[in-house]
Amino acid sequence: MIKVSNLVSAMQQAAQEASGAVAAEQLRLLKRFFTGVSDGGPGDGDQLTPVMVRMGFPRETADGPEQHDVYVPLISLVPLSALQLSEMEIELRLDAVEHDDEMLVGFAGRTGTGDASAQAAAAAPAAVPAENMTVRMKFGTAGQPEGMVLIVDGYSRALRAQIPN
Repeated sequence: MIKVSNLVSAMQQAAQEASGAVAAEQLRLLKRFFTGVSDGGPGDGDQLTPVMVRMGFPRETADGPEQHDVYVPLISLVPLSALQLSEMEIELRLDAVEHDDEMLVGFAGRTGTGDASAQAAAAAPAAVPAENMTVRMKFGTAGQPEGMVLIVDGYSRALRAQIPN
């Protein structure tokens, strides 16, 4: 059994680690779809240039159909919203025990005595069992960072301007 405060802390830490993983994935995407070019200007960072692919589109001219090349930023072709988890829900069924003015919880039906909290709860005559409890936690995402959305939208508009009607 563990203290409820430790359970809550562990869940908060897990949420922070998940947030960090999402941030790391965003940076990995930037490195996948952009190349760093040292601009030699002020500041220590590189200028990011989009990875481009050339696509040919037919265009009708007075001399007949011709191919019109369009340079497409690779990031504008990827559905970035599909790369994120939109929601996660966890439900835990726990046994609760009060011991030394602390609320301890453990997985319902588990009889293991491996940790010190479980041993203390089992040995304490003052431990008062509580009814089983269910804890539901729901995690969601705030969606793509606004900067990423603006970058992709800007490249999509630039792409539309290049494609012949």
